[in-house]
Amino acid sequence: MNKEISFPQENNGDNKILFEGAKISRSKIDENWILTQKDIELGQKFYQEERIYPLNLENMFKGGLESILSRAEKFIKQKRLFNILLENNLDTPEKIIDNLPKLENLFQNSDYKPVYPEKTVKNIFLFSSWWSNSNLPWEIIESKSKQDGKTGIEFRDRIAKLKSPDKAPGMGAKIASLFISLCGFEDVVIIDQHMCYFLEDHGHFPWKMPDRKERGGLWLSRYKDLEKIMTNMAIERDLSPTIFQLSLWNKYRQRNNKHKNQDKLF
Repeated sequence: MNKEISFPQENNGDNKILFEGAKISRSKIDENWILTQKDIELGQKFYQEERIYPLNLENMFKGGLESILSRAEKFIKQKRLFNILLENNLDTPEKIIDNLPKLENLFQNSDYKPVYPEKTVKNIFLFSSWWSNSNLPWEIIESKSKQDGKTGIEFRDRIAKLKSPDKAPGMGAKIASLFISLCGFEDVVIIDQHMCYFLEDHGHFPWKMPDRKERGGLWLSRYKDLEKIMTNMAIERDLSPTIFQLSLWNKYRQRNNKHKNQDKLF
């Protein structure tokens, strides 16, 4: 577990209110809600448990696989799918590239498979090929070790932008943001459907709500607009955008579902 926290928080009491939220429109609970210091600490704990540590090529690749597997999946199922890859020794680019039929059999022909099995297999295979030929993972490692001032948003955009020479297969704005946050950058915001609902509930979502069944999610430009809104909210509370978002996400999933651990991660 990585003990580094980019935005340390002063503990002023678990009950200190940091954000007062409107009623969650999809929740059965008919009342407003609050985000407290304790909620932030839970978000920080979750982040430290999920972060890639130590940050090396082997661990980063696995983090990339986990990120890709989060698409349209619930958190528990995402973890199970990832463990299936590990159990079957498909945890490096070379093993995946050399064993495509095995990967297809695991995720397309078994009873336990992703929501979009063919697309997931394709994304994992293409991501593995990209990883083997890209210098970007090394750049990320060096940036973190040297603290050279490069931002997570900068790396995320290079990974997610369609015309970027560093575009990673299977990683749009949300998945790339998740991956970069797991690499230790706390300036990105992972905007999943819960966070879209949060922004809509608070009057900050001016477009049609994205449908996971549609081919695309939020365009990168729109994603960045929403990210800026949430970043400003976080800065006003002396929080990192990533920790603020994770704390909000945890609050929304708890109030939207009876079983709080059975929701999509990001």
